[in-house]
Amino acid sequence: MTRTTRHLRWFRHFGPLSGSEAKLADPLERYLLVAFAYGCNLGAAQAARHLGGRISAHELSYTVRKHVTLASLNKAIADVVNAYLRLDLPKVWGEGNAVAADGTGAHPEAWTPAVMRRAAL
Repeated sequence: MTRTTRHLRWFRHFGPLSGSEAKLADPLERYLLVAFAYGCNLGAAQAARHLGGRISAHELSYTVRKHVTLASLNKAIADVVNAYLRLDLPKVWGEGNAVAADGTGAHPEAWTPAVMRRAAL
């Protein structure tokens, strides 16, 4: 993740919702930790526990609430996906006009209303 952060600069899409300069001590580190915590589906509390006091759950959740929007997240994801598609590996698998999935969430009849609410987040 650190290399993609340095090379692609996907974090440039994040920042205070007011548009002002980030007042975080190290915005790059904070955005990287947020991407790790939420990208791995750990969430703020569990990630903070696993990071051994490097950052608190409050700091992680605050950063998400105040510095990341759905639009900025989608732009960051697009940066990473577009960079990946420029590599040779995706071309080995074909022309990119089909997808595959591992079956996670493939049984909607088993989804309870609570699971549906969580999936909508």
